Amino acid sequence: MKWPLIPFAMLCFSHMAMACRLAPMNFFREHGDLIAEASVIVLAEAVVGHDATSSSCRFRLVRTLKGQAPSDISVSCWPSLAGESTSNLSSHTAPVFWQGRMGRVTYGITCRLLPPVFTVGHKYLLILGVEPDTKQFEEIVEPNDKWLLFIEQHLQQDER
Repeated sequence: MKWPLIPFAMLCFSHMAMACRLAPMNFFREHGDLIAEASVIVLAEAVVGHDATSSSCRFRLVRTLKGQAPSDISVSCWPSLAGESTSNLSSHTAPVFWQGRMGRVTYGITCRLLPPVFTVGHKYLLILGVEPDTKQFEEIVEPNDKWLLFIEQHLQQDER
């Protein structure tokens, strides 16, 4: 009597164990839509990384691009491993960032975005007040970074 129930149970609950085959499209919004949706956009430097007492990284404000920056900027994050490097997609000139709309934040097998990794001393564009997106925590390594310039230009056009 129990044997017929086993295949039925496996069929009913198998979707829970399946890996994420296709992430939700809202993780890959159009660049302009993401900027418009944001309540706050800041350029900030990571000053405190993930440690044993906290799962958040803290930032020092470098510049506010949009909205009112909070006095204490912290973001849920994963620990950075020694020597680990995260991609800035060649200062955001890589086509995958613009055509595929893929950012440095990735998604896991549960179809949820994974917390980003931040390196203390590095600068990041933090797009806050939005639904999760792969592009909301991009590293900025130079003043002429294409993503930084795109956001500045987009915000200037909105002011007109």
